[in-house]
Amino acid sequence: MATRGGRHVLTLFETLSSGELDYFLSLTEHLAAHGIPCPAPIRDSSGNAHGILNQRPAALLVRLPGASVLAPGEVHCAAVGALLAQLHRAGRDFPQRRENAHGSEWRQRMCRELVGRLSPTESELLEWALRRAREIPALPGGVIHGDLFRDNLLFEDDAVSGVLDFYFACDEILLLDVAIAVNDWCALADGSLDAPRVRALLGAYAAGRMPGAAERNAWPDLLVAAALRFWLSRLYDRTFPRDSELVPERDPVEFRRLLAWQRDHREATQSLWDGIMSA
Repeated sequence: MATRGGRHVLTLFETLSSGELDYFLSLTEHLAAHGIPCPAPIRDSSGNAHGILNQRPAALLVRLPGASVLAPGEVHCAAVGALLAQLHRAGRDFPQRRENAHGSEWRQRMCRELVGRLSPTESELLEWALRRAREIPALPGGVIHGDLFRDNLLFEDDAVSGVLDFYFACDEILLLDVAIAVNDWCALADGSLDAPRVRALLGAYAAGRMPGAAERNAWPDLLVAAALRFWLSRLYDRTFPRDSELVPERDPVEFRRLLAWQRDHREATQSLWDGIMSA
């Protein structure tokens, strides 16, 4: 939709309540004011960020240019790391708080639902991943995107031009956001992580926000927690499919491979991280 103020997207929200929408729209507005290209709302003459259209919440959002990069290189991964550092800095003074809906209680509920439906190999991997996630200590937190996969970022000429889909944003361990991104942007088909891309992403992040010693020591377990979150949600959707075009089924196998690789290469994962942080 083109208006006198530029190009915009009229969005109708199927599942979000007005209260949830207030959080997401306020967050993107806040981040846009800090220079992050995200779909900020266009407020109406009364100052409202959203209204009702066809009996559903609706908002007019800034349309962002660019396209997703589905086969990223080191330059794209470096841009992701720099963006996350910028986002985490910008979130420091965002006044609203939102609990992570996919935290430890959610993990336990998913496991109860899936018990008896996994193979012995999957069950063993799940138990190991749960133990590692429970070992993560209290670490610096703040606003995270929570879902910065390749299809949620737009590029123009190798530069980030848009950040999309903040609907998993919440207050959580900051470095978990980085682990989620690494697991998608740096993963190979066999579940391993491509070291040059990992170096590019983590190096750029550290240049904008240097993690402390406790964060560095927890890095392998954060990678596990990030992979476990999406493995569980995809396993659940595969096991209990919903009759909805709004929820496309995604293959959980890639995250099973990630977890298996992380289990077998913990020392290498930590060594790579330490090398990047000491460079």
